[in-house]
Amino acid sequence: MNKIAWLASYPKSGNTMIRAFLSVYITGMMLDLNNINGSMGDTDGFYFESLLGKPVKDVTVEDRLLVRPAALYAMSQTLPFDPVIVKTHWLRGVVCGMPTIPEPITKSAIYIVRDPRAVAPSYAKHMGLSLDDAIKSMTDKENALMQEDGQLRTVLSSWNDHVLSWSQGEAPYPTSVIRYEDIIDNREWAHKNIIKAFGLPFREKPFEISLQQSSLDHMRALERKTGFKEQSGKEAQFDGNQTFFTHGNNEGWRSKLTAAHVKKIESNSKEAMDLLGYDRDS
Repeated sequence: MNKIAWLASYPKSGNTMIRAFLSVYITGMMLDLNNINGSMGDTDGFYFESLLGKPVKDVTVEDRLLVRPAALYAMSQTLPFDPVIVKTHWLRGVVCGMPTIPEPITKSAIYIVRDPRAVAPSYAKHMGLSLDDAIKSMTDKENALMQEDGQLRTVLSSWNDHVLSWSQGEAPYPTSVIRYEDIIDNREWAHKNIIKAFGLPFREKPFEISLQQSSLDHMRALERKTGFKEQSGKEAQFDGNQTFFTHGNNEGWRSKLTAAHVKKIESNSKEAMDLLGYDRDS
């Protein structure tokens, strides 16, 4: 039985960039932004509809969690890879009495974490929110991603609680925490650690090609040329620019957030920020 290796993160923390890297590395094909192979997401409605016998728009969170282990098992058997890498934004824990990350079908996990002050502008842009509303969502323990019809899709909780759920406590499977900042500033080291954590063999030439193909500069150029189906369609509401990929500057938040923004994020995220080594201004 193939088991799942989770690629987990809070939204807008670098998950897509790592999926792009793995797509090229695993398949040996050049990156196609609109067909990122080698991994899959955990919100594919097909599997839930098949198990529940009703359209995904009618699937409640209770329904989704009830059949989630079976749906994930079905997903894990569809790709010819071992492990099967699955993207998730779910909080790790128990919701409605059901585990969000079922242990019996889990082999390992990598959690990508990013400075919440840098997440905030990217989250606002992707969700089409003001910075104030984005930060309100990120500091809300009840925060969740919703479908267009209003049905709950993914439980996030606050950035702080999400990070702690994946980085604290004992898990019966290996969990590696990798900072987005290292993915940007120490690319070779970070990506070699990702390959190792997923148990993939290291191959020098494919590694070099995968790094180039998944660079932010290359992915921005591809988005301009081919578009990107994972755009929310709301990005332009934030800054007038309908793009998914930004420059990803680790310190770019300093010119975008006010002192009040920074204080609210830091005061609500200090436990996880301190744990992961993010210096706080307040």
